[in-house]
Amino acid sequence: MPTQDIYIEIQQMILGERKKQKMTQKELAKRTGISQANISKIENGETHPTVDSLKKIAEAFGKRLLISFEESEDLEI
Repeated sequence: MPTQDIYIEIQQMILGERKKQKMTQKELAKRTGISQANISKIENGETHPTVDSLKKIAEAFGKRLLISFEESEDLEI
């Protein structure tokens, strides 16, 4: 999996969950302590979120952040 794909997936998950919860970027910013401008940049792919930011975003959605290393069938060496 190319590195860029994970960031696109993260963008889609954040945007999708925010819309699902009918939450504005401003509200997400307020709940996370991350500026609305940075929320927008994350959703638009202009910046990559840190693990700390992802944790705050997950908590704002009432979720918990899970990170794992999994075997990759597609790994090219």
